[in-house]
Amino acid sequence: MAKIDRVEDLPEWFKLEKYRGCESFGVVEWFQSLAVRRFILHTLDRREHVLAYAGEQLLATLLGFLRRLPTDNGYGCRCLIIRDEQELAENAPVRPLRISDLVLQSSADRDAAEDGECAPWFAERWKLVANGVDTFADLLDDALILEDHGPKAITHAAVLAVNLQANDSVLMAAFAAWLKDARIKHPTAKRERPAYWSWAAYGLLPYLDLLIWAKETGSQIPHHVMAEAVGYRKGGDSFRKTVPKLATELMHNLGELEALAAIEAASEKLGA
Repeated sequence: MAKIDRVEDLPEWFKLEKYRGCESFGVVEWFQSLAVRRFILHTLDRREHVLAYAGEQLLATLLGFLRRLPTDNGYGCRCLIIRDEQELAENAPVRPLRISDLVLQSSADRDAAEDGECAPWFAERWKLVANGVDTFADLLDDALILEDHGPKAITHAAVLAVNLQANDSVLMAAFAAWLKDARIKHPTAKRERPAYWSWAAYGLLPYLDLLIWAKETGSQIPHHVMAEAVGYRKGGDSFRKTVPKLATELMHNLGELEALAAIEAASEKLGA
């Protein structure tokens, strides 16, 4: 493993001035930028399994684009690797349930049950829709939960049957009561909203791009070199305690940031 001891030894494509544009990023741009890099890191971590699907050429083209224009998310959107503003707006954290949601969930549940990734009843519940109530009638009163399968699953409650004759205050009170009960059954970690307005000063994007390069080439970049390279002004020890941890958390789960991005995109769509 090659150790990088000086900023001067970093690859020629890495220029910190290329990242100035992220200082004006809103939550949508941050989500898109991080989603592209999460895809790349996931691909590199599972190279022998994923590249047969994703393709070496796609990965190389994506890396080349990001290294030329690291604050431009256009290529990822065009390749459908990340959601553009339109798709984000259509997938707000609270939105109408669509027929396509049920079709996709039914297919995913059947595949996951066959592969042993979920309990059989995930697939069996769809037989109620196709065959009526004679089979699996004991599942009729279960709440419909739409859940991705795998280690990074995202759970969606198929909410709600809304009585539109009730006024807004009654509906909001009813939703609050439902949410309280749902959180007991499906708890989530209590976190502050992502402080994305500080990520440019942290050097988050250049850090991730150098991390990708290090994984790709088998290089090691010490924290003090990385801190200097990405423009982190508080020094290597502060950098070590802050940026790698933040990057790891975001690369593990972008769900909360995506929800905020979807809300912003939907709001801008309504205001257009």
